[in-house]
Amino acid sequence: MNTIIKITMACFLILLSLSCNKIPYEEQLQPNCELDFMQHDHQSKYQSVLDQYTQSGIVGLTVVIDKADEELWMGSSGFASVEENIEMNNCNIYQTASLVKSCVGISTLQLIDEGLLEFDSKINQFLTAEILELIPSAENLTIEQLLHHTSGLPDIFELEFMGDFMNNPNKTYTRSELLGYVKGKDLVNNPGEAHFYADTNYMLLSLIIDQIKGDFISYMRSKIFDPLSMNDTYYHNGTYPEIDGLPQSYWEQYNDGNIENISQLQKRVTNFIKGSDGIISSPLDMVTFYKNVFEGELISESLKQRIEDDQVSEPIEFKMNTGYGHGFMSIDDNGQTWYGHVGSQLGSSCYVFYNIDTKTSIGVFTNTGTFLFQEKQQLIYGELWDSLKAVL
Repeated sequence: MNTIIKITMACFLILLSLSCNKIPYEEQLQPNCELDFMQHDHQSKYQSVLDQYTQSGIVGLTVVIDKADEELWMGSSGFASVEENIEMNNCNIYQTASLVKSCVGISTLQLIDEGLLEFDSKINQFLTAEILELIPSAENLTIEQLLHHTSGLPDIFELEFMGDFMNNPNKTYTRSELLGYVKGKDLVNNPGEAHFYADTNYMLLSLIIDQIKGDFISYMRSKIFDPLSMNDTYYHNGTYPEIDGLPQSYWEQYNDGNIENISQLQKRVTNFIKGSDGIISSPLDMVTFYKNVFEGELISESLKQRIEDDQVSEPIEFKMNTGYGHGFMSIDDNGQTWYGHVGSQLGSSCYVFYNIDTKTSIGVFTNTGTFLFQEKQQLIYGELWDSLKAVL
């Protein structure tokens, strides 16, 4: 990251912090919880890892460990609300940021299974004239390139957007308004040439599903959430994003131990990003989803195999994964492979990964922001991940 961008990011965080301080946080709506795993054979071993990390910079934390050879375990540590001294519990739900990309990816694959899309379909067949006017080289881009982030499209959430957002952090945006931030820009690379992770790709996939099925959120609900009984998963329904059990959101702007409550800002951002962000869900629901991608019947066996076999390299600093394909990150680790996704936001972070070899799932959910904060990225996506794998 060059010096100009670093300075701009610092200004962005300072101004956002000032705007957040003007908005009082709302009282924590904490659920009563009967999810108790205290009798699990490895309760002490697993819980000690969580407690170590909530004493080392993570505000609140819930982890799910689901191994093929033992009962599922779930535990929580730290605080759902620091101000009210309310501890996190196993019934808290979380803002899951980019985990929605896996859901949009599966919905896209389901349309391919239905014969309504093909990997090499050109995206300009499925987008309105209003959207096509915003997207550079749309006539050359394919569904597969969006799924892999190999379209070469620039990201929406760059300096121009951040500058506008700093000036008016209360503004909400439609998908077309957000896509307007890539209008007239050059491609980062030629289509299909290289991987460049950009929310633009999955926002466009959500719009393509809209054109085919009427509404991508209803389609995901009917094809993913309802069949898997993901009853604690919310995406622009009910009172979203004001959901009981959603903890306060925090960032640590200067990595100095001083955390700030940015709950209202986090909810505003969650509420206006569709297709590439925004699901609020329980840890158990999200672990259920990722496990069923590979063990269930959401997609055909041939497309499951394609997720495993068709991954493009993603060697990016401070990211957990080494590959990406179809809405799923992959991690190659000592001859074994994990598939899942990371979610990173201003006041939340998470990941779920499923080990295709051992059929083990690890889900990590926190109310601590990692977006733009490299120290927290390393703590949560690096050190905590390694510690959890070590105790399996």
